[in-house]
Order: sequence, then structure tokens, then C-alpha cells
Amino acid sequence: MATDLQALVEARIRDFHRRRDAGALPPAPDTTMAGSSLEAQLFSEARALWSRARFAVPDEAARLRRQAAALETQLVILLERTGRAILAESVSARIRADP
Repeated sequence: MATDLQALVEARIRDFHRRRDAGALPPAPDTTMAGSSLEAQLFSEARALWSRARFAVPDEAARLRRQAAALETQLVILLERTGRAILAESVSARIRADP
């Protein structure tokens, strides 16, 4: 005996398969940064957050700066753990530099 939730889920799955087979679904978006290293992704995202924080209202700017600082910390730790301490020392200044 199927519950209402199970029946709904099964109906949605059947509908999805029907639309997929008919070619009615858009292709899945590419959410990866293929070809970019983790370091490059962290650097780019932190830099983008710092840039957005410059033009945001104070509460939003504080939130963006906290997110950027967390990514920056992850990047510095990653660089230091992989033996790139000199690069880790300069990365914060480069992230926060004006574009």
C-alpha cells in the first residue's frame, strides 16, 4: 500500500522520465569549474566576494567579507600544507587588491 507521498514521488519520477525521453528537458548546467585547480577556484571566489563587498550595503558587505575571509583562510592553509608558504604570504594582499 503506497502512501500519498510515495505516490507523488513515483508520479514525478515517471513524469521526469517521460519528459527526458521526449527530449523536453534542458541540458543540465555545468556547475563545475573544469580545468581550474582548487587554489584557483578559491582565489577567484574570494576575490569576487571582496569586490562585491566594496559596493554592498554595510550589512551585506560584512557578510561578504566574512565569506571571503573564510575562503582566503582555506586557500592560505592549502598553500602552506602543500609547501607553498611564500605564495601563501602574498595571496591575501592579492585577493584584496583592487581589480
